[in-house]
Amino acid sequence: MKRVAVTTPESLPARLRHVYWIGGGSGAGKSTISRRLADRHGWRLYATDEVMQEHTARTTSAQAPSCTGSWPWTWTSDG
Repeated sequence: MKRVAVTTPESLPARLRHVYWIGGGSGAGKSTISRRLADRHGWRLYATDEVMQEHTARTTSAQAPSCTGSWPWTWTSDG
């Protein structure tokens, strides 16, 4: 059985101290910069552009109502 660590709001800063978030407008170069930094420093890259379609496939519009209609993909599960 896989053990799952319990996360409290107080523990999040310590648990995420190795995570870097890059944000910006569409076309700003976030993906390019992220890939270059990951390659240069040997970091693991979690690019939301590459996983968003999978995420929307397992998320219903009821779970994320503010996202309905704003993604370039459609919700595949509503139940």
